[in-house]
Amino acid sequence: MKNPVVLIIVGLAAMVASVAVGGVVPDGWELAVMVPGVLLALAFVVGIGGLSRSGWLMIPAFVVAITGTTVLVGDGPRALLAAFGTPEQCVVTNVRDLGHQDTKAFEHDVTCGGKPQQIVVLGERTMPLGEATVLRIDPMRPVFRDHNDYSREWVIGLPVAVITLLISAVALRTRRVMRQA
Repeated sequence: MKNPVVLIIVGLAAMVASVAVGGVVPDGWELAVMVPGVLLALAFVVGIGGLSRSGWLMIPAFVVAITGTTVLVGDGPRALLAAFGTPEQCVVTNVRDLGHQDTKAFEHDVTCGGKPQQIVVLGERTMPLGEATVLRIDPMRPVFRDHNDYSREWVIGLPVAVITLLISAVALRTRRVMRQA
């Protein structure tokens, strides 16, 4: 492989794009973002293998690409909203149980600035009727500040794992070049 850096950049761009697109698609369509994101993230795996010229380093790169993209589609947008979202005072007017068998989900009718909208919350907890703070970044789906529970360890751990893999790949390549000299 002549230039594995291009594959690494394509794979990383796919992971980042999965975060952005995952926050824009309607609830229930995350799989439509996840599948192409994971397939394109496999370019990162091939790029790491080409950069290091070692097949065994592709195994942890595969794990990072698959799990990282999957986690970032769900937790990435919520992490962005927690860090950069604009808080807005809204009123919860109605709560409906969506009746999913495998995962509990509640749809909340919310009025923010005179505009009605729906916010879906997964899990057992639901927001009470009345005032609530909503975090928003247009065009992403808004979330309740009190129910914005994302996995900080996964969101922070993914860039650490990517940097570690890149350092390892460069070190292995340097070691092989030094042996040949």
